[in-house]
Amino acid sequence: MGMSVIANRFKGVVAAVVESVFAAGMCRSINNANALCLGAMIWGDWMAKGAVDVFLERTFTQGLEPLADFLKDAKRKIDAIRP
Repeated sequence: MGMSVIANRFKGVVAAVVESVFAAGMCRSINNANALCLGAMIWGDWMAKGAVDVFLERTFTQGLEPLADFLKDAKRKIDAIRP
């Protein structure tokens, strides 16, 4: 988990630690994450590939259309206060 803490210190990086393929997709949809952190002791090769594929194919708010406006507004507010 430390890898995401360090990565998130850099401007423009939104790193997420995930432990499932589902979480890989949701961190992209909800948090607009642009960096994926996978723990080596948790992931097998094929499962990690599946998580990366889902992460790269997903877009911000994909599958969350009813919440899209709310999430985009929240992102603008966070970006405005982030150093």
